Parts: sequence; structure tokens; C-alpha cells
Amino acid sequence: MSIANKIANLNQYLNLALRASEPSRASKNLEMAEKLLAEVERLTLSNPFLDEAQLAHVVSITRSQQWTLARNHIDNLYHRQVA
Repeated sequence: MSIANKIANLNQYLNLALRASEPSRASKNLEMAEKLLAEVERLTLSNPFLDEAQLAHVVSITRSQQWTLARNHIDNLYHRQVA
């Protein structure tokens, strides 16, 4: 699977985490996105021809607000279950 495909799948899992109504499902989707991000980072950083634009793109994915939104959504789902 290419890096572009991994990024597309990563985004899909993040979106699924944000739309999930069950905390366990949301957590599993976030976990899959995190695994794909780790692969993207590893593949990108192991590229001997890595340029600044490629690195900047991976950093933008890592720092995307989607991660915070997904984690907050999961926290809210768990709090609703407890309440």
C-alpha cells in the first residue's frame, strides 16, 4: 500500500472515530488511524530522498485538529456511558 493510500485510510478511520456512537468502536478506529500514522511516519522518514515538502505534509497530518477532535469525542462517549 502506498503512503498516499495509507493517508487516505488514516483519514477514513479518523472520520469513522468521529462518527461512531459507541466508545469502543470509536477507540478502535482511532487506534487503526494511529497505527497507519506510525507507518506513514516510518516510511516517510526512511526515505533517503525525503524533501521538506514531504516532511511538512506528514507533520501537518500529525498535528491535524482531527486527532484532538477524535480523542475528545471518545472521551465524551465514555462520559455519557458513565452518566
